[in-house]
Amino acid sequence: MRCGGYCGEHKARSAGKHRLLSGDCGLSKLAETLFVYKKTGATRDHAAVGLLQTRQGVCQAIAALSMVILPHLGILARYVCGEGYSGTDWGPHAWNAVWAPNGTWHQVDFTFGLHRKTTPNTFTLQDDLSFRELHRWDEAAQSPALFQKRANPRKPPAS
Repeated sequence: MRCGGYCGEHKARSAGKHRLLSGDCGLSKLAETLFVYKKTGATRDHAAVGLLQTRQGVCQAIAALSMVILPHLGILARYVCGEGYSGTDWGPHAWNAVWAPNGTWHQVDFTFGLHRKTTPNTFTLQDDLSFRELHRWDEAAQSPALFQKRANPRKPPAS
């Protein structure tokens, strides 16, 4: 593992400036090294705590744990629910959206990225098209306008 979370790139504090999605980054590699996607039917498979306790879980647990880790790297993140394509059919799935320096939210799926060279994402047009082949979600409900980064999160947006 080259990065391990201590490289100078982590100091950049944004998903767009860090190789967050490459296979050699500490975050992607850490997930692949420590966790196994495994559906046993147990409730703990769906929770971040269960993933930490047993080192196995499903997409919901991986996306939930990412919601804890990413902010510690200075990356704003959201939890996204939708459907994922397994290669044979569509089923319930969860992943994350991360705030990028260009002022937009991008989809990131660490579960589908567990054993791939890069983590599926929507940072480029080609990546977005590939991501949409394997994911579908209610884009109106996950509208970027609903999650705009604000200087004062307690103050409601101007009407």
